[in-house]
Amino acid sequence: LRRELAEELGVELRDARPLIRLRHDYADRRVCLDVWRVTDFDGEPRGLDGQALDWVVPDELPGRDLLEADLPIVTALRLPSVARAATGEQGLVEVAAGELATVFWHPATAAAPTDGERLAVRAARAAGHRILVVGEEVAAATVAAVTGADGVLIDWAGQALAVDPRGHFLVGAACASAEAALAAARAGAQFVLVAPPGGPLAGAALASLCEEAGVPVLAGWYAGP
Repeated sequence: LRRELAEELGVELRDARPLIRLRHDYADRRVCLDVWRVTDFDGEPRGLDGQALDWVVPDELPGRDLLEADLPIVTALRLPSVARAATGEQGLVEVAAGELATVFWHPATAAAPTDGERLAVRAARAAGHRILVVGEEVAAATVAAVTGADGVLIDWAGQALAVDPRGHFLVGAACASAEAALAAARAGAQFVLVAPPGGPLAGAALASLCEEAGVPVLAGWYAGP
């Protein structure tokens, strides 16, 4: 990474951390992408190989002309690595005051969000949090559209999930096993949450899922909302 950044962009790497590692199958080959987030560097990036450069915020990337294999990387850039759950307006207010998080939000009612909830979603997003509505597909998508949330997290039961292949609107699948998470990723989920009922997935099983899924994987376990 240090060598490539120096040769292609003319910058000196100071600090970086892993973002996502994935494999992607094209018609004629399989590629392995080991992607890092550069957090500190010296110099001004220049296209030393004649490549075009542009600075954009992560939310603009789904609209750019990117390769298919790049789309999960964009999702990983847009999802804070810590995930938290919140319920109703007060839950969003509380989580918005903490560290940046991917927030799985349960509205107080599935029918229609309150004005307070709409304002709470807006405030949490303005603070940098990513808000994903938890619920049934149509109902959750409706609440997300009304409140301006970033997407949805739904329980995956075998349905196709390719709502927005470019990933402007994020669609995640909550799964009870690694096998279900792999199937959900193949069905179009842009990220998966794997939460087995007996406890969190870890060790070799988690590493294998992350390598095979080809999308960001959130691993955790919680007893309730």
